[in-house]
Amino acid sequence: MPGACAARRISSRKSAPFGTNGTTDLPFEKIYLDSNVFISVAAGEVSGIGAAVVQFATTAAPSPKFATSELALSEVLVHPFRFNDTVLASQYRSLIVGHSWIEALAVEREILIEAAALRARNGYLKLPDAIHISTALACGCSHMLTDDRRLRDAYASWSGDARLAIIRPTLETLDAILAWVRA
Repeated sequence: MPGACAARRISSRKSAPFGTNGTTDLPFEKIYLDSNVFISVAAGEVSGIGAAVVQFATTAAPSPKFATSELALSEVLVHPFRFNDTVLASQYRSLIVGHSWIEALAVEREILIEAAALRARNGYLKLPDAIHISTALACGCSHMLTDDRRLRDAYASWSGDARLAIIRPTLETLDAILAWVRA
């Protein structure tokens, strides 16, 4: 159900020991996928992140282990719309929306308020990045998989109760995620 995670209170998660190495200091609970992850998949990347996400999507789970924002859908559709590439636009839509492996969350007021708080504390954050991070925090994600080098190691909610580790799509990280998905 879109928006289900966003309705949860950000402060409902317990604080946990937190370090900068997302794959070892904090166990995976739910992983947020940034827009650049979907771009790798649709670009037909056959190794690395593209192949890993295809495996994430084809591994059955009783509940979604991944989340993203509908903002990601808007971001990835710019290129296919610019070049009138209806096939690529359709691939993005089918990858992000309407699957049991991932929740695509609407951008709601509480997410925007948390994004403003994140930007107030982290002046380098652009609004779309802050929205992605606040969506991940609202949904209870422990990690955010991104190749965006502007994002730093970790973020916390305004209340400090929810924490998010930024992880990069290295082979070691992708292997750890695949092992977690299959467990």
